[in-house]
Amino acid sequence: MRQRPRTAPPTNKKESHLQKHFPQTQESPDASASARMTGQIAFARTIRALDADDFRAPKIGLFFAIVLLAAWTWWFFTPRIPQYETSTHLELDHNSAAADFPPTTNIHPGQPAQIISPDGATIQAQIENVRNEPTITHVHLTLSTTTPATSHQQPATARVTVEVNRATPVSIVLRAIR
Repeated sequence: MRQRPRTAPPTNKKESHLQKHFPQTQESPDASASARMTGQIAFARTIRALDADDFRAPKIGLFFAIVLLAAWTWWFFTPRIPQYETSTHLELDHNSAAADFPPTTNIHPGQPAQIISPDGATIQAQIENVRNEPTITHVHLTLSTTTPATSHQQPATARVTVEVNRATPVSIVLRAIR
């Protein structure tokens, strides 16, 4: 014969179905010793608390996070970032200059260039002639303004920059991964 599990002695209080089968209940910290919180009451209180909370701050935070992510994605795929080729091998004349670049550069006549002197002055120039050799690319530039006489003594410290390409950030990242 099967023995019945021991249960608490019967009391005069009415007990719910859960209290009969699961006598361990949680007590609210502010409740008196006689009032016990059952799982049903706790669930109902939780649902009421969730209904009362409007989640305004998390919704606003999520909105700004989505806007930030959308702006970053737009920036990653759309803007064109200029890429420059720089050389310090530069010889300045009064109205022209000659510079040597690595042979793999994509420089062609008509491109704008900038010559930056050691004191930070910028001289605008335009590429006139490009001569590709096996070990070097020799470029002849025409200056937009005449250079001061002091530029002739400092050819090794001045540098010339030429914009050779414009690329999106995603193409730069993909090129770096390869």
